Amino acid sequence: MFREITIIGGAGHVGLAFALICAKKNIKVHINDINSNSIKLIQKGKMPHKEKNGKKILDYALKNNLFTFSTKFEDIKLNKINIICLGTPIDEFLNPQYKIIISLFNNLNKYLKNGQHFIIRSTVSPGTTNFIHDFLNKKQKKINVTFYPE
Repeated sequence: MFREITIIGGAGHVGLAFALICAKKNIKVHINDINSNSIKLIQKGKMPHKEKNGKKILDYALKNNLFTFSTKFEDIKLNKINIICLGTPIDEFLNPQYKIIISLFNNLNKYLKNGQHFIIRSTVSPGTTNFIHDFLNKKQKKINVTFYPE
């Protein structure tokens, strides 16, 4: 069983809740998020938003060094299991706009390794998981992609 994961978008509502669940099971979590204000709050033991029992679990995670943090791609620590908690915006015709996802994987490309697994843990448009899988295959990486709805 894995003992360490990375959550991209890990300081938001979905990502932090998932990180806290993992911490309860003593799984180490690397939290990556561009929201440096939320990261700073979490590092200080403060919840950036309400979460039932969140403060108690956060204190436990910090006390036991279960969380590490980054706000930049060059500082990210990818693991075998990586959770993506980013939404996919849609245009005025309800078509998914993959710009954020493409940018994410373009920035992460040099850090990707065969055998890694990316789990999409966000509300995304139909076809997003297949799009990500196909996009990564074009990059010649053997990366697994699955969707785990909220």
